Amino acid sequence: MGNEHSNRNHEYYNPSLTEIVTNPVPFDANRGADGALAGGGKLGHRVMTLGHDPILGLYFGTSNIATSTLTNARLESFHITSFHLTKKNVDIFENRASTIRIYEECCDKLMNQGKEGWEKMGAALLKELIHLKSDLHTTNSLAVPFIARVDPKMASALADYGIDCSNIVDVGKQATMASLINGLIAMLHGTLWLVNQEEDKKLYQARTHKILMYSNLIATTSNVVAVAAAEGIAAYTKSEKLGKEALRYLDIGGLMVTAHRIATDSKFIYEVEREFMARQWYGYVESMTKGDL
Repeated sequence: MGNEHSNRNHEYYNPSLTEIVTNPVPFDANRGADGALAGGGKLGHRVMTLGHDPILGLYFGTSNIATSTLTNARLESFHITSFHLTKKNVDIFENRASTIRIYEECCDKLMNQGKEGWEKMGAALLKELIHLKSDLHTTNSLAVPFIARVDPKMASALADYGIDCSNIVDVGKQATMASLINGLIAMLHGTLWLVNQEEDKKLYQARTHKILMYSNLIATTSNVVAVAAAEGIAAYTKSEKLGKEALRYLDIGGLMVTAHRIATDSKFIYEVEREFMARQWYGYVESMTKGDL
């Protein structure tokens, strides 16, 4: 990424493999945009260019890289070329491009240009994936997928409240970690039953579910209380920075796992205990009946 430079000397829609690899992604261009990237709010070009969408970018970003073009959230496309500025070349908007033609040219590369065409499209896809990854955990991150195509300002406003692709990934990691810990606890607790096997297996499983449900509930409650306390301090001191920092420690993934455990574990525990009580009652009635006979 550090060796990239603007050096676009190709025919429209057909950069060479070397140009694809060595040039910056074309949807990072902003010079000469003349309003083409306006309306994105705080995130600017990251919500106004579809190449920066974590999902749509796999198509639009790859296609833009393979054809040296830029497609904005309004589905308007532009040719990106090089412009000499002081001591270096920079990317700049040139003429309008056809969004349909971009699709056709990419299809042509895959279907009619043999190995060279596949190499170009493969390099473009790889470059798109690397670029998305490099932008993911930056200050402004990437917007929530698809929203920018519908309403760029909304995508930018959501990101301002911390609802962006970076935080979605973090929530996924939190949920995965919480689930992993729950799995380890369940495995260790289940191992203890294998040692003696004195208790009914299903009742023991119900105890495991109770342990997981209550431990998750305690952990989540502690996290929410701590964040709420920090938010209260931030509000009292009027520190917006402290408030945002405190909110980042909210374990949303863990909260989601806890909510799921409460919903599923409560049902499982109730059904096991009801089944156990029914068996006990049936055994009692059966023994009384035999006694009478």
